[in-house]
Amino acid sequence: MAIAVERVSGRRRGDHIAGYLADGPWDYAYTGPVDHPIRGRVDQGGLASRVELAELPEVVKFLVVEASDMAALAEAGRGLGLMVNHHLDEAIIDFAPGSTTKWEALTSMGIGAYAAFGNDINDFDLLRNAERAVRVGAHPGLDGVAHVSVAAEPEAVAAEIALLARAAEER
Repeated sequence: MAIAVERVSGRRRGDHIAGYLADGPWDYAYTGPVDHPIRGRVDQGGLASRVELAELPEVVKFLVVEASDMAALAEAGRGLGLMVNHHLDEAIIDFAPGSTTKWEALTSMGIGAYAAFGNDINDFDLLRNAERAVRVGAHPGLDGVAHVSVAAEPEAVAAEIALLARAAEER
């Protein structure tokens, strides 16, 4: 990524002071605040390691969790041709290469019929094209695409998965 997103004391024009979460295939790099809510959703099973960004073999997801100017950083990412989702409700920006969406990833693998669970605006296309679209939580940007909404709790998600499994068995 060509945007400088490091925690530094000095600043050049075009640089952005930012804290981030970079997910690798297994491990992750994190430079954001210790008390950021995203920390509770990363590696809940304690199986991954927090490493330096350079130690990740590849970055599969990149989230900015704090920045000196979030709006300018989001715009800079768009200017580089990145897919940018600025989650205003969580004060997070996620970056993906080009116009990559989860739905495009599925279709590139030849998957056209699927059920999907999503909790944020970056799940919009995934849910919009699903045979069964389940909104997890109450993100208002997903109002028009979800067939059903469930609480953002493991038990509620598990119950919906069990319902889908039973329906599949009956077919």
